[in-house]
Amino acid sequence: MCKTREWAPSASDLDDLVARVRAAGGNTAVVGALRAALADSGGARVGSLTPADLRGLKRRVVVHALFYGGSALDALLVRLDDRTARYVRLHAARLAVHLDRTTDWAVQPIAQFLAFCGVPRSSALAAGRAVLGLTDRPALM
Repeated sequence: MCKTREWAPSASDLDDLVARVRAAGGNTAVVGALRAALADSGGARVGSLTPADLRGLKRRVVVHALFYGGSALDALLVRLDDRTARYVRLHAARLAVHLDRTTDWAVQPIAQFLAFCGVPRSSALAAGRAVLGLTDRPALM
């Protein structure tokens, strides 16, 4: 099951993610770019981000959240039922690497990858729908 509410990483989620990426020695530029795109008041968009640019930033944040964990990953997992969330958490790093390498962000390829990892088909489809729903919404809030 995938809950339909809009996902938008909060400023504190992104701050936590930046700290985790920095602690692991990773590049914080992508997460910092989305953090800069959020206004302090309610997450309103600032600057001149196009929907495609915003989608690309959100995809990078999803990959970083899956790989590094923290409150940004928790914000992603609340969209899923408990069983599917456990599977996504268990395979988060592998899914992050897969999403980082693929150009085909669609439900079926994501679900097929998770099924290859041993996730039951119904949970894999729900996770694929959730990941795509997180990134392909036109607005951040």
